[in-house]
Amino acid sequence: MLDLRTAAALVARGYGSSSSIAKREEYKSTIDLDSAWFIAFAIINIAVFLPVLQYISYTLGAVFPTLAFVECKPTYERISSKEEDEVKGDTKSRGGSIEELDSTEFKPITSSIRATHRLLWSIGGFRALFRGLLCLWATTLVYCVLVLGLYQIPAVPKFFDNLLARLLTLQLQAFWVHSVLSTGNRTSAWKRIPGFKQTIQATAVPSFIAIAATFFADLIPMLAMLLLHVRVYQPHGLLPSVPVHDAALWELGVFLFLRILMAALIEIPSQVVLVRCQTSLMSDADKTIIAVDRTFGVEEVRERGYLSILEAFKSLKGTWGRLCKFWVKLLFLTIAIQVTAASVIVAEFLGLVLYASLSQRGQ
Repeated sequence: MLDLRTAAALVARGYGSSSSIAKREEYKSTIDLDSAWFIAFAIINIAVFLPVLQYISYTLGAVFPTLAFVECKPTYERISSKEEDEVKGDTKSRGGSIEELDSTEFKPITSSIRATHRLLWSIGGFRALFRGLLCLWATTLVYCVLVLGLYQIPAVPKFFDNLLARLLTLQLQAFWVHSVLSTGNRTSAWKRIPGFKQTIQATAVPSFIAIAATFFADLIPMLAMLLLHVRVYQPHGLLPSVPVHDAALWELGVFLFLRILMAALIEIPSQVVLVRCQTSLMSDADKTIIAVDRTFGVEEVRERGYLSILEAFKSLKGTWGRLCKFWVKLLFLTIAIQVTAASVIVAEFLGLVLYASLSQRGQ
């Protein structure tokens, strides 16, 4: 028979058990709540910063330079003498002079990042900033499949595998340039891809030169940092190797100076030559979003069908300085965006730490 003392003990044990269960449920709900906040912050960050990273690496790193590399001064037919007299009379009536009109210099759209951005946005809004992205993904997929397949062949150097895979995707690389430049065409994409033989003749050597130039443009500043006993690492962005945080300010300045110098001397010219050779393969039926002369002033291109590497290099005359300035603008804009994004992430992290500490104090 159950006495009062035993009954009281059982009641107390049951109360304690229910109390502990309630505390565990409360703790579990707190953990779930914190996890929910963490997941929400993670989703928001991915949704915000993934397009930003894509904008840095693709739009600023690929689309903008491609447009700048090929933009030329538009050509106009000379107006008749009667129309010219009308223009002069209209100009004088406004208090101007015909000399002012004749002295107006051509200013490329791609000399300004803001103007280039405005042009793309006017074409198709946000999506136009990533024009040609699907083509690039397809090219990358084909390249990876070829590399993996070539890796299975024994006694073949890995470096040769990469070069051969790049050689086999030169058509798709040229078509990506055409996709960025063209306004769009109803013709099937497969029919617009340039011929394999002609693409090899036009872009094989420039492509390998551009690869080597980029490699040495990265290597020389990195070797300079190693001579100064500064460690380097490999982030994503326009700079594939930069000093770590413990480098002195003057050492960072040396690195940045050497990187810009190498870009101006070897990287930018090689990239321009490659892109112009690829652009010369475009069909005359394709309309472009900027002023592009597919011959780049070389009449032999119409007969041959493509621009030679020497002709492409000669076409750089008068545009080298503008392209270097544009590249430097892109570089510093990229750095500014990366610093801003990093600051936001750090602020969010500090906010989460502060929230966690206040929650613990409240308990």
